Amino acid sequence: MTPSLALDSIEINNFRALRHLKLENLSRVNLIVGKNNVGKTTVLEAIWVYAQGGAPKALLEVLEGRNEASLQTNGNGQSKAYTTKDQFASLKYLTSLSKNHLDAAQNGSGFHPINISAGLNYPIIKYNLTIFVGPYKLTTSKDEVSGELTAEPEYNRGAEESLLIMHDQKKFDYPLKSGKFLEVLRDNLNTPPPPTIERNAYFARVQGFDIDQLDARWDDLLLRDSANDIVGCLQIITPEIERIHLVPTPGQSHRQPFAKLAGLDEPVSLKSLGEGLNRLFGVAVILVQSKGGIALIDEIDTGLHYSVLPTFWNFVFKAAQRLNVQVFATTHSWDCIEGFSEALQSDEGFDGQLISLRRSREVDDDTIYPVSYDRQEIAIATKSDIEVR
Repeated sequence: MTPSLALDSIEINNFRALRHLKLENLSRVNLIVGKNNVGKTTVLEAIWVYAQGGAPKALLEVLEGRNEASLQTNGNGQSKAYTTKDQFASLKYLTSLSKNHLDAAQNGSGFHPINISAGLNYPIIKYNLTIFVGPYKLTTSKDEVSGELTAEPEYNRGAEESLLIMHDQKKFDYPLKSGKFLEVLRDNLNTPPPPTIERNAYFARVQGFDIDQLDARWDDLLLRDSANDIVGCLQIITPEIERIHLVPTPGQSHRQPFAKLAGLDEPVSLKSLGEGLNRLFGVAVILVQSKGGIALIDEIDTGLHYSVLPTFWNFVFKAAQRLNVQVFATTHSWDCIEGFSEALQSDEGFDGQLISLRRSREVDDDTIYPVSYDRQEIAIATKSDIEVR
């Protein structure tokens, strides 16, 4: 029996540039393309926030990932507190609202709620995550038949401003302390709501591929006996690899990956086997940490030569199957799309699709909508040089 994927669909409302976006019939490997500032990374962020149940830590990570919540410092290099205006500016980054809406929110009229919902394949059900910010209060009502008490947010200009997070009938209320949104997120990093998706989820931005940054995660992977999974992934491309270790190296601030190859007594640096394999190691670590769940990888082809992209995507498809991971990745590159298509056509068992995000051409309409390409449509587009980005 083929293991089920985590998400069948995702619907996003009022999150960053996405007023409304719905992606349906998702595949195991989903490559998201589009022009600059059309929302590719935003889709990954929305899935990440949803998977983490809207936890304050996830919201802060999304802001910090784009330097939208960096600590300010004074002339002595010491951190200083955010002003209320700074913290409302961070709220603006998270929502799709205009400056006028932001000004209204600062005057006490609240933000429209962020809503992210998904069709889950286990069980087949739809869960909603909604994030309210502003003068809301929870109003309790009693069901006349069951007698069950429920609490729903109600806008109230006189109420204390709060960050309300609701999902799966669970509600979390964080008072905003006079609008200090970022401070509330920081104060509640260790008390997040439970994840909406009870599976592993990992979000790697472009800088997440830096091999030095993997050093801190390596020991945890060894403790969880995940190194064998990483080796198994790398053997898809280089069957001679028997083991992988991170080794202290003179002149390097972090340990570097070395491989034990069949027939050789001394370990070999992965970098000596080519930068492509070194990058595959980073992707393998991400996929293993997402085992059974979701891997979100921004600009997945960064640093890879165009000639290795078909092999790279063959690796991603096989590793995703092996580990039962659902992959969402972004790219700007036509070479990456061609490599994706070539790998997808090479094996009928591969499950993948291309999702092109596009902005409406209508005047005064900034709607972003998806166009999906299946296996056959991707093949036609790449062979005929039809622009899909």
